[in-house]
Amino acid sequence: MNLQNLVILDPEDVLKYAVSRYPATRDYGLVLWGHSTGWLINSDSLAYTRAYGVDNGINSATIDVGKWMNVPTLARVLKKLPHMRFIFADCCMFMCLESLYELRDVADFIIGSPAEVPQDGAPYQTVVPAMFDYDNFATKIVDNYYVQKNGPNKDLDLPLTVVKTSEMEPLAKATRTALQAVKDFHGAEYNDTKDLIYYF
Repeated sequence: MNLQNLVILDPEDVLKYAVSRYPATRDYGLVLWGHSTGWLINSDSLAYTRAYGVDNGINSATIDVGKWMNVPTLARVLKKLPHMRFIFADCCMFMCLESLYELRDVADFIIGSPAEVPQDGAPYQTVVPAMFDYDNFATKIVDNYYVQKNGPNKDLDLPLTVVKTSEMEPLAKATRTALQAVKDFHGAEYNDTKDLIYYF
């Protein structure tokens, strides 16, 4: 592949094109497939923390080379588009509170996992039809993900969650209050949390 002739598309332009050429009859949803780091702080490199969607320009699965979009930038881009009913994040570690808080104003619901997802992602043959069930779309997306991956009587070892983004502000307020109480209890210092287990 000749990388000199590679055309890099701006994600904002791609989304605006899709919305203008294929307007929704009711509302929009967005699927984010690929890689994500959630809000991880990587001690080796800060280049891809708070990030989604590495693009290395050569269609390679590596996440060590390429450009990432950080979640605050993603939120700024999505705010320029019509409000969405949902974002389905079919990528690892997307469902952390920090990412959800950043995206609270762009979609009503965010669906995904705080852990690593299977390499090939969701079973789209059953998940996409569920996206159009306006009354039960979130439950059906999650249920269809589990059933298709492991059969109706097996458990998939993947935590999936649905978050109603209108609840992020009250959660942030309660979290601030709780953290301040912890800080006050420990004499103006937070506990050292570097040894806490995280999903990655």
